[in-house]
Amino acid sequence: MPSHPELTICTVSYESTEWLRLNLELVRRLNPDSGFRWLVAENSLADSTTRLGSDEPGFEVIEGAA
Repeated sequence: MPSHPELTICTVSYESTEWLRLNLELVRRLNPDSGFRWLVAENSLADSTTRLGSDEPGFEVIEGAA
């Protein structure tokens, strides 16, 4: 992640890991020279198999309300 991003993207996620990965790929492809950080409030249940992990590359994951 850039130290001084030009843009911060904020997303609330519930069972959305695959969609977030696809969106990240698209954003990088369409904006190759832009710096951004992507914050995700993860609201999936703790035992969900589609929960975005805190170590997911390209995202800064914070715990949501769930």
